[in-house]
Amino acid sequence: MNPLVSVVVPLWNREELIEETISSFANRPLHGWQLLIVDDHSTDRSYEVAKKATERFDNALVWKRRSTNKGSPACRNEGAHRSEGQYLIFLDSDDLLHQDCIPRRVEEFEKHTDLDFLVFPGEKFDSEPGDLGERWFTRSDDSLNDFLNAPAWQTSAVIWLKSSFEKLGGFREDLLSWQDWELHVRAIANGLSYRLIDGPDDHFFRRGHDSRISKNSEVKIDHLRKRKELFRDTIELLKSTDNWNESRQD
Repeated sequence: MNPLVSVVVPLWNREELIEETISSFANRPLHGWQLLIVDDHSTDRSYEVAKKATERFDNALVWKRRSTNKGSPACRNEGAHRSEGQYLIFLDSDDLLHQDCIPRRVEEFEKHTDLDFLVFPGEKFDSEPGDLGERWFTRSDDSLNDFLNAPAWQTSAVIWLKSSFEKLGGFREDLLSWQDWELHVRAIANGLSYRLIDGPDDHFFRRGHDSRISKNSEVKIDHLRKRKELFRDTIELLKSTDNWNESRQD
């Protein structure tokens, strides 16, 4: 029987954190999920630690990225391609899922079978959940406007219908940063159906860890050039999907 939910984790140089990430949701017996960890050719012991931490699970796969493109988007796309679940969750290797996250999200999706993705509240933390008390969840009637001002939710906030994620084309692998921002703007602009589900925080986003895969200086010239290209492409997307108006131009 295929798993219902596939959790995809890109991994790079996280030997001190990846076991905590895995344990955050996998230590309690759950059924109907699959864990896929795609190592981005780490230079520390991250791959070995992840392999050992998942030995007790028969529903976990850990492998080194086969794609020639480096970075978390390539790892996520590769993991999604190999996944067997009906639904997808993307979890960064230093972040955490609440133990009730997967069953709650599946329960909500079964209430909204006509949707492409659902969005859930999360919380930023430093060393452990609750130490900052900063919630990340922007609930409004115009999530596209929200994203054009600032990211309205984080990557792990979303559970995707796998077929919808594939139809959208996955993450852009050419971008050096803001890949999750681009994915969600593209999804909303293209008319994918979704719903914001308020309630308790079900995932925890670690603030500012130094070794995030996409952690690079925001002022490096290659990043600025890619950012300019991203904004140009976003404007063309909004125009082509009849989402271009005065407020969004601003």
